Formats: sequence, C-alpha cells, structure tokens
Amino acid sequence: MASCIIDEKTALNQLKSYGKNTSWCNNNERKIREEYGGKYIAVYGGKCIDSDDDVDKLYEKLRNQNIDVRKVLVKYIPPSNLIWIL
Repeated sequence: MASCIIDEKTALNQLKSYGKNTSWCNNNERKIREEYGGKYIAVYGGKCIDSDDDVDKLYEKLRNQNIDVRKVLVKYIPPSNLIWIL
C-alpha cells in the first residue's frame, strides 16, 4: 500500500496548483461548457490539457503522457444545453 503522507512543501504546492486550476475553470466556465460540454476535462497549469467522454480513458491518456495525475484537476463539464431547475 502506498503511503499517503506528504511533506508540507509538497502539500502547499498541490494546493496552489489546485487553486490555479479551479480559478481558471471558474473564470472560463462559459467557454469550457461550449467547448467541452458532456466531457471530462483535465486542467493543469491553468489550462485544459486534455478531455474525454470517459473519465478512465482520460486518466489513462494522462498517464501515457507521463503526467502526474495528482497535480491535475479532472472535472466533468455538463452539456451546455443542460438547464438546472431548482
């Protein structure tokens, strides 16, 4: 079983990366929904680096590119024509 313990510097770097990726998603929500609606996206470094209809295939593609998936925000984007009724 892999250890889940990480040092403080690594944890802070991962939190900063997550914050940057989340901010990019929030600031570009409309564009993202238009382009990637109905798909899973992988966001790293403040940009979308890949997408797929299947989350497992997306992770596989990231690993095949030697991308550390722990540093990537993977998020499902609802279709742009989806309407929420609350």
